[in-house]
Amino acid sequence: MNRTLFLIIGYAVFSVYTVGIMLLGVVVEKKTSLDKLVCRKLTHIISALVWIICYFFFGCSLHWVILNGIGAVLLGLVVFGDVAKAYDRDDADKSYGLFYYGVCTFINALICYLLSKDVYYINGTPYSTLYLYNGIAYFCLALGDGFAPIVAKLLKKRNIAIMESRSLVGSLTVFIISFLVTLSLSLIFNLRLSVPFTLSVAGLTCVAEFYGLKGLDNLLIDFSVFGYMLLYYFGMVTLTLEIVLIISPFLAMLAVGFKNLSPGGGFAAFVVWFLVALFGNGYVPIVFMTVLFIVSMAVGVVTNKIYRKKTGETLTKQARSFKQVASVVLAAIICLIIYYFSDVRLFYRLFYLSLTGQFADSMASDIGRLTKNKNVDILKFKPVEKGISGGVSLLGTFLALFSSFAFMLIPLFLRAVNARVFVVLSFIAFIGTLIDSVLGSVSQALFACDVCGKNVEDNVHCETPSRLIKGRKWLKNSEVNLITSFITCLIGSGVLVLI
Repeated sequence: MNRTLFLIIGYAVFSVYTVGIMLLGVVVEKKTSLDKLVCRKLTHIISALVWIICYFFFGCSLHWVILNGIGAVLLGLVVFGDVAKAYDRDDADKSYGLFYYGVCTFINALICYLLSKDVYYINGTPYSTLYLYNGIAYFCLALGDGFAPIVAKLLKKRNIAIMESRSLVGSLTVFIISFLVTLSLSLIFNLRLSVPFTLSVAGLTCVAEFYGLKGLDNLLIDFSVFGYMLLYYFGMVTLTLEIVLIISPFLAMLAVGFKNLSPGGGFAAFVVWFLVALFGNGYVPIVFMTVLFIVSMAVGVVTNKIYRKKTGETLTKQARSFKQVASVVLAAIICLIIYYFSDVRLFYRLFYLSLTGQFADSMASDIGRLTKNKNVDILKFKPVEKGISGGVSLLGTFLALFSSFAFMLIPLFLRAVNARVFVVLSFIAFIGTLIDSVLGSVSQALFACDVCGKNVEDNVHCETPSRLIKGRKWLKNSEVNLITSFITCLIGSGVLVLI
């Protein structure tokens, strides 16, 4: 068949099928008793065949990119022009997820077309390995995100809610389907993807779907999975990173389920794991980070139970948000990235120092709240309420010192630091916990609640604005943690250069 005629037929098939999908959603909603969620997700699933049509007619060509662009424009008209109400969400006026779907597939197609370096031809149609990797991302989005809520709805009685609109069954469905999709395409096209890598793609898809709320999963899944495939294509994926992507999504979800982390905090924790695995130059940094995370999560759960058993009350400690997690780890991640590109050993040691100081302070805060004695301000030596920054106790101070040395034992045993550096970093980490308390006493914002009469660290308490009585209004616990971590790294840099 003439190549031009073949392409014209491809354009026609693509157009008819795309419009047919849109109309099908409207018909299904009007003619059946299915709700909007099922209608949207059925469209998601059926749209997977679009990639097969493009594979057959266009491959990795400019025509494929153009059609994805046209598809994005059409989906924009559907969403913003109120053409098809069947695609609206039950919990929102509009469902922008459909438009995001078109935008991300177009952008990924363009990137794939521009970066493919091993183009080959079959019957005149161009293909590349990266083009096939793009298919993996596309099918993970179409099928994984499509089947998840449907299966969760069918198994509602046996399901476990992790957070609003996200459940254990739904997450496991995404994981399993994404694994099968990646494995199937690897076998069909002889991509020779290893089982750990295939599982890591499933883990990444799972976490992207879990944290992509109200249509944003259409962006997160396609961009993150294709971005990961790009890293693999250019040889940047290690076995350590694969293992992290298999395990960390479920650890982050577990932390959200136990209320240690907010959904945003869970996503931040996953991003941190990913970055540590990517730039860590080996397994030691990620082992260190994971142990600290698990210990911190376990201590948070246990201290809550002990406190509740003794007093009948629950510790009023909120789940850590994205901002709080980021403030704790930002300095450490920056040091690790600098080490990755510069190979200066100093920054590798500062990574361990920064995290040790922050997590030692967390241990002191969590367990120190169980002390029977009152906390006192570290500078004024006046009693303060438990949980107020700047307050210290004998138990909390001892735990900060103990945790500083205990956590630093991990890189020592794994031969990331020697004995002399171990001692120095442990002491500096402990000093960092004291600096945190000093900053909390001197500069951190403290408010008074006129309803309950307590001193609090939030500018809104008991559903009413609270009065600033000390410190700077903008300087909260997250900002103090961030400043402390950088000060600790500066002290560590000075001392380590001298020894």
